[in-house]
Amino acid sequence: MRTALTEAGVRPHETHLLGGDSGWSAALPAGAEIAVILSEAPRRGRLLLAGYNERRVPAARLRITVAFAIGPAAEGLLGPFGPGPEEAERLGRTAPSSTAPFTTVLSAALYEGYVAPEFHADLVPEDFQPVDAGGAKAWLHRSDRLGDPAPGAVREGAQGVARTALCVAADIKGWSTRAVPDQIHAQHALMEVTRAALRLARLPERIEQTAGDSVLVIAPSGIDESTVIPDLLYGMRVALRTNNRVLVPSARLRLRLALTRGPVVPGPAGFGGDAVISCFRLLDAPPVKRALVDAPEADLAVIISTDLYRDVIRHGFRGLRPEGFRRVRCELPGKGFAEDAWLHVPGQVAESAPGAPV
Repeated sequence: MRTALTEAGVRPHETHLLGGDSGWSAALPAGAEIAVILSEAPRRGRLLLAGYNERRVPAARLRITVAFAIGPAAEGLLGPFGPGPEEAERLGRTAPSSTAPFTTVLSAALYEGYVAPEFHADLVPEDFQPVDAGGAKAWLHRSDRLGDPAPGAVREGAQGVARTALCVAADIKGWSTRAVPDQIHAQHALMEVTRAALRLARLPERIEQTAGDSVLVIAPSGIDESTVIPDLLYGMRVALRTNNRVLVPSARLRLRLALTRGPVVPGPAGFGGDAVISCFRLLDAPPVKRALVDAPEADLAVIISTDLYRDVIRHGFRGLRPEGFRRVRCELPGKGFAEDAWLHVPGQVAESAPGAPV
């Protein structure tokens, strides 16, 4: 499979043997086109396996299971580690056994993000079946035939292909109740505060979409979320405090901030994808709106998707305080949206600047 990944256009980082000769894991470089990898790597793996098996008697032929998951990974002395590699290893070990010569297992996040939306012509949802893998839902594809046809073209948006990215959306509380001149002042303040926070987090000061009282930021591929997210949250607090310190209470800028991660696709009117939709749904969810009503002294309420909480917040990177986040149920029945997320109102627990001792 290392050869298959290389032929698919991706050079994996150092591999890590799992239990002797039973298998290996590899962390792929940030910024790789995941839809292409999920299609091309298994296809090339099947072709290589066909060449290997055709020269061997049945008892000596290999059966291979390849598991894919997405999540943070770091290189250690013994190979890649972190939530992403750990989930991939677990899926590979616990997925139902198969008599097919080549089996592909995808985490639920990869299936829902890249297969279900059919980002690649070779990724057909009907070819996958849901299975239980160690108590977690996964999706299985069995290839009884190793010589599959060449893949189709990547399904592109108007400007590019899907990539996984951190999505950040901010919205002004009470914007529509302001007089028009005050709405314009609030818009300017929102842009300045957002750019200042991006600058502190060492992200490009680029706002992808605006909608009156809200903005959307799509982070570049390959960022270190364990650094960027704490710095971004701290930057928003500092920028809001700086903006509001000379304003009368009625002129204060108060923001809701939502963070998600997932596939995004650039289009002619901005970015699309489930991660973008979820970001704005969380931004409009009752718990985060109610948080600013219940805490009139607060200028910021943050809502974060469960995967980002699991991968970043709960580990307390750079002074983050996991105890300052609480799980909430976010439901918008009219939008068909229902998800758990994690709510945080800065100032409700003792906080420190990023990097300070915890």
